[in-house]
Amino acid sequence: MGERVSIRLLAGQPHGPAHPAPVVRLAAPLSFWGGVDIDSGEVIDASHPDRGAALAGVILVLPGLKGSTAGPGALLELIVAGRAPAAVITMQAELPLLVASRTAGFLTGRTMPVGAAAGDREFARLRAAAGRLAVIERDAVLIVDD
Repeated sequence: MGERVSIRLLAGQPHGPAHPAPVVRLAAPLSFWGGVDIDSGEVIDASHPDRGAALAGVILVLPGLKGSTAGPGALLELIVAGRAPAAVITMQAELPLLVASRTAGFLTGRTMPVGAAAGDREFARLRAAAGRLAVIERDAVLIVDD
C-alpha cells in the first residue's frame, strides 16, 4: 500500500485509485491570473521560480496563492478547457481555489479537487512527493508508487 498524507478536502470529488496523477510542487505562491497560460496550462509568470512548469493534469502542491480576485476566473477557464491541475493542495484553505472549483461544478458539472494539508508536517511530506504518482482521497493524498 502507498503512503497516506492527511489533507482536508475542501471542494471537488476524490479521484479514486483508478486515476493517479503526478505530484508537482511549486517553490512560491502563484497567481492563476496572468501567471498561468490559459491555452497551455503552463506557468508563464516571468518572476516565478518554476516558470515553464506544466500544470495540466497534475496534483499541484503550492504554498499559497498571490494576486487579485481575477484568479478564480482564470482557474475556472483552465478547468472548463481541461487544462487545470487534477487537484490543488495548499498549506491552508484558499478561498479563490474553492470559488473556481465550485463555480466550475455549478456551470459544467466538472470540478477540481481542492485541499489543504492537515499541518506543516503533512505539507512537507506532500512537497517531498514531487515527481511521484498519487491519487486524491476524501481525507488524504495517497502516494501510489514506491
